[in-house]
Amino acid sequence: MTYSTETPSNSENVVSNYNDPYFLSNGDNTNHSIINYIFNGNNFINWNRVVRVALIARNKLGFLDGTLKKPAPNSSDYQKWNRNDHMVMSWLSNSMEKSIVENFLFADSTFQFWTEVVERYGHTNIPQLYKHRTLMKTEQGNQSVAEYYSKLKRVWDEIHVLDGFPDCSCGAIAKCSCNLLKRILEADEVMKLIQFVSGLNEDYDLTKQNLLSSDPLPTVNHAFHILQQVERQNMNAIKVDRSGDMSALLATKTSTGSVHKSFSSGSGQKRDYRDVQRMKYDRTCDHCKMKGHTMDSCFKLVGYPEWYSTLKGRNQPKLAAHVQDSGVL
Repeated sequence: MTYSTETPSNSENVVSNYNDPYFLSNGDNTNHSIINYIFNGNNFINWNRVVRVALIARNKLGFLDGTLKKPAPNSSDYQKWNRNDHMVMSWLSNSMEKSIVENFLFADSTFQFWTEVVERYGHTNIPQLYKHRTLMKTEQGNQSVAEYYSKLKRVWDEIHVLDGFPDCSCGAIAKCSCNLLKRILEADEVMKLIQFVSGLNEDYDLTKQNLLSSDPLPTVNHAFHILQQVERQNMNAIKVDRSGDMSALLATKTSTGSVHKSFSSGSGQKRDYRDVQRMKYDRTCDHCKMKGHTMDSCFKLVGYPEWYSTLKGRNQPKLAAHVQDSGVL
């Protein structure tokens, strides 16, 4: 019995090709951009990040940062390097606005092209740092917890790019035995946690106190997870309160025996009694099987309010008929 070795051989060739910085696939051409992000002169931080990720994925970052040097003209790799270098330049050009790319058309190499772009747009750290530090003072306001956290997270990430921890060039960090770098990162995490919770609305004061008094302190991501759960619980509580208010209204009569014509909902808006009558038939209690309310406001489960006993004693036959009709029990 013989076995074909064609598939493994092809797989090995594909891996070898992608490991080769001079490899270009059939889909690589000078007419398209490798990223869906356009540089407009004001978004260098994000554009720089997206470009580097795309080039790393294609094993072409060496052309950008200059680590893949240009071979001698008599080298067998000279034409390969030249072809790939110009391909990378075209990719960069296609990811920039036309008015900007025209300033770099005569660059001799990708490295020169990139160096000139960085010199013009990549050294504005101080104004950008000031802007981002100001944004870190933002408060939640009318944003959800997720929206508020996402806004802060983006600011943190961009500040890290602008003013991240300096790299150690002497090798001391690698030999450090006191976990200095770990403690620096932990301190940065604590500061982010404080910034995050300090901007939350007053609705979360108790949760903020519990988070900051925990030992050990939770990470920012874990705090975000807890606050999302609290947010959902608060929203459910509001729904239950509104449902309970409506059920109470349907069973309440005035001293003259007539039902109030309008009432204030939980949001402060006026609702006509006829609207309430129409809405009550849209809901059915899974516990008592009556219409007009749900389980979270069923008196048989949550208990009977004081006004129920008072009104029942005052006019028991009429009240019983009304309650039975409205489905409050």
